[in-house]
Amino acid sequence: MEHKRRFTLIEVLVVMSIVLVLAGMLLVGVSRARAKARSVQVEADFRLMETAISSYRTTYAGLYPFHATINTDINNPSDYLFADAPWIVNGPVFGDLLTTLQSEHASWNPRRIAFLEGGVADEDPWGNSYRVAVDTEYDDDLEAAVVYGTDSVLNKGIAIWSRGPDMLDDSATAHESNADNLNSWD
Repeated sequence: MEHKRRFTLIEVLVVMSIVLVLAGMLLVGVSRARAKARSVQVEADFRLMETAISSYRTTYAGLYPFHATINTDINNPSDYLFADAPWIVNGPVFGDLLTTLQSEHASWNPRRIAFLEGGVADEDPWGNSYRVAVDTEYDDDLEAAVVYGTDSVLNKGIAIWSRGPDMLDDSATAHESNADNLNSWD
């Protein structure tokens, strides 16, 4: 009598365990790759926005693309985190900044020059508006502690950052909620 060779329960369980371990390793790798891709996209957005804002300033006598939108009412923080220098733009005004740089906002870009052609989303990959701070004293010294939560002075006129995956930031130096934030000056 001829017996057909069949897999035992133990053999099947061993193979399934190996497949599950390999699938778990694959998922971890994919997750890390997606996180890195998001970070790379944010850094590319920073470079595009900085270049576009600098080009706008060169074209329009040193003014920033949102000079006409600055809200000096400190009781209205929905558009601005701070009403004093530096100006910090987020939320709906960030959309105005993008449309101005993309030549769609005629009152702030009367020459209709496209300083930014697509490529930058209204939000970072985690669904938050990017934060943009500009030096209103025009001396290219932004106080990072006011902007982001570090103790140094940034030797630049424009700082852009994202609150990262945890969607939090804090102006306190080295606050734990700043650990995953991405910025344009590091």
